[in-house]
Amino acid sequence: MNAKIDELKANLNEKLEDTRNRLSQVHDNVSSAFTNAKADLDQKIAQAKTDFAAKQEEARAAKDRLRVKIEQFKDEREVDKALAHADDAADYAAACIDYAVAAIEEAEFASLKAMEARNTADELIASKG
Repeated sequence: MNAKIDELKANLNEKLEDTRNRLSQVHDNVSSAFTNAKADLDQKIAQAKTDFAAKQEEARAAKDRLRVKIEQFKDEREVDKALAHADDAADYAAACIDYAVAAIEEAEFASLKAMEARNTADELIASKG
């Protein structure tokens, strides 16, 4: 009878060890996936910041160019300058569109930051649970 109990105990210990090993592998896989996802998210956030800054600078430059052109128009007030002003207005509209695109990219950046915060919260919850 003791032999059967010892055999059962050995089988249970072996299964327990297998389960521990599988749990350790799952933990390692999840940790690796999270690390990779976080690195990817960090890279996307950095790229979004760079893209947004470039779009902001483009919008500022377009706005500055437009202001210069408008001042020229005010000084000269000739008919042909009125036509140039119409072109400037089109440039301004394009600059406004660029600015709107930059705002959308800022919203994308904010969304990525929100996802990062959610991941951090989920990670804290998982570590407490």
